[in-house]
Amino acid sequence: VFLLVPPSAANLRAYEAWVKSEDQAEVFFGDRADAVFKVTVRAGETLLIPTAWIHAVYTPVDSLVFGGNYLHGMGAEAQLLIHKLERRCRLHRKFQFPHFQSCVWFALAAALDNLRRGQAGSADVDKAERLGEWEVRGLLPLVEAARDWAAKAAKRGTADEHARLAALSCEPPCETAEELLDHLAGCLAVHEEAPQAQPSSSPARSPQRKKRPRPTEGDEPSQRLKLKVGARPSVAPSAASFSSVSSAPAPKLKISIRPPGPPPSPPPSPPALAPVPKISFRPPEPPGLGASASSSAEAEAAPRLVLKTGATTAASPKGSGHRS
Repeated sequence: VFLLVPPSAANLRAYEAWVKSEDQAEVFFGDRADAVFKVTVRAGETLLIPTAWIHAVYTPVDSLVFGGNYLHGMGAEAQLLIHKLERRCRLHRKFQFPHFQSCVWFALAAALDNLRRGQAGSADVDKAERLGEWEVRGLLPLVEAARDWAAKAAKRGTADEHARLAALSCEPPCETAEELLDHLAGCLAVHEEAPQAQPSSSPARSPQRKKRPRPTEGDEPSQRLKLKVGARPSVAPSAASFSSVSSAPAPKLKISIRPPGPPPSPPPSPPALAPVPKISFRPPEPPGLGASASSSAEAEAAPRLVLKTGATTAASPKGSGHRS
């Protein structure tokens, strides 16, 4: 079981104070941290702890565990910070990273050779072997720390044998550790002046469509864009004729631009209908009747059949006159 504490500035200060305190064995450091994470590692699993994370291990059952520490160029600045903290806390050597300063000197020598070949345009440096931006950025604090180590060694009247061997391992070799640091600082300055591709911090956004302003009454009418696409065949091709149909040219896209015409005139009103004539039928007079009959017939109004447009019913003649 691992207990992990993130390496924030507050947690590192609390850890340094806890290590230097006399009641360290009676106070649980997790109570002073702002966050504690618990990770359970089972058989066959591997846990990689990031640089500078404070951690503790509890083994509830008998286990066989392989573990170790290593340095890498992606976290050089944080590793140097922890090394200084351990030196201030005067931790025992067995709790510190072994030969940390010696490893830094040889890492600086390898970085100098890499930058020299890269700036000279040598084909010996593969793209995967070139230093990344995070690695170059971590070299700057390492160079300053190495200058401090060399100055303290010179003040004591002693020389770091590993620093001298690292300087001689360069191609071409450097005579002293200070010369190694001077050449490396110059290569870093040239690297900083060279144009570097800056990655975009924000994700790419799709272009936004601009809204077209609506025309006002005083604006002139703009031209219209009319698109026409040729019609596709309605009958699907058979399997036998698929190859011939697929080779046929695609429908052409016709584009025509014409200015807008005047607004359409309203449809003409339908012509007025002529009045429907009235039709009336009068039965003929019966033969042999004289004036008395005709006068009596005139006295009694003869029935009329009137037809009108839209009428639902019609009057029928009365009497025997309908037979004619």
